[in-house]
Amino acid sequence: MTPAEVPRAGTPDRRRRRRLAWALVATAPLVAEFASGNLPVIYVWLLVIYAPLYGGAAVFIRDLGRRSARPWPVIFTLGLAYGVVEESFISFSLFNPDYADLRLLDFGWIPALGIGSWWTTFVVLLHAVWSICVPIALVEALGGDLADRPWLTPRGLAWAVLAIGLGGAATAGITLSEDDFVPSSAHLAGAAVAVTALFALAGWLARTPRRPSRAAGDGAAPPAAPPELAASGRPVVPAGAAPTPQRAAAAAVSATLLFVAGAAQVGPAPAVVTVYLVLVAWGVTAVRRWSARPGWSPRHRLALAAGALVPHLAFAVAQRSLVEVPLWLDLLGNLIFISGTTTLVMAGWRAVGRSATP
Repeated sequence: MTPAEVPRAGTPDRRRRRRLAWALVATAPLVAEFASGNLPVIYVWLLVIYAPLYGGAAVFIRDLGRRSARPWPVIFTLGLAYGVVEESFISFSLFNPDYADLRLLDFGWIPALGIGSWWTTFVVLLHAVWSICVPIALVEALGGDLADRPWLTPRGLAWAVLAIGLGGAATAGITLSEDDFVPSSAHLAGAAVAVTALFALAGWLARTPRRPSRAAGDGAAPPAAPPELAASGRPVVPAGAAPTPQRAAAAAVSATLLFVAGAAQVGPAPAVVTVYLVLVAWGVTAVRRWSARPGWSPRHRLALAAGALVPHLAFAVAQRSLVEVPLWLDLLGNLIFISGTTTLVMAGWRAVGRSATP
């Protein structure tokens, strides 16, 4: 069965795919809005709106990626497009100078474009990684042999698009009820051009097979370890092999810490934005090289997601939610979501281990 094939209704595989898709629909908004500390636990009822928006986008983007020649580059690129869509057409935060009374555009303000360079870079990357990529990696770890296959039928993809539209319309309605700011037609046109360009890039990536890596040796076995190392009894990592999942997680933690630290807005805005772009370039390059090496496995992808979650959850504890609630309730919510995401990571780790066992 090819990755693009979807079993007929009623088959066990079809039911498993449906359960995984629903799990992603629930996980995406929980990671994006609640585990991040933006919203307290008593606002979990907002999942009625956020699950169609975040979850519909995550499951739709994931299936498009899994139907392509290069799934994760496509997923990340479409995640960037989603970030532009939400913050331009739904929350309007890319253009609203006083969004939520936070003055987000002041740092790195670009008068000619009417945006803040820092906030645009920060929030679009935030969505691409924590609204899309991390939830997908967490839920895929539970998928076993279905992790790299589509979960939706063509009808399911259509329902996902409808869910995104309904969730987006409801969220935009909430935004307008709290703030009467509306972006100009020029702002929206510029955002539409950016989204179109990102979709075009994703389409090109989807049709371009990845070149075999020299590090992977085109399927050749890795070189043998020197006799003195082999005789020592210590684990030997061949030259050119993928790093251990622990090292991959540590790299994700380090990169995410630098990214989150930029929220402090310390130093010139161009320097902070440059650091963000360097982090993205380094991350894409490193993951591309690592994933082409012998030994790269689903556990590495889960380790990257778990590593990115650590500073994400820590930042939630360090800041107060955007909605004013008692401190004890804020901390209780953080504890609940930290426990939930930790449990999900551990369940994924065990599931990946079971699927790797012959």
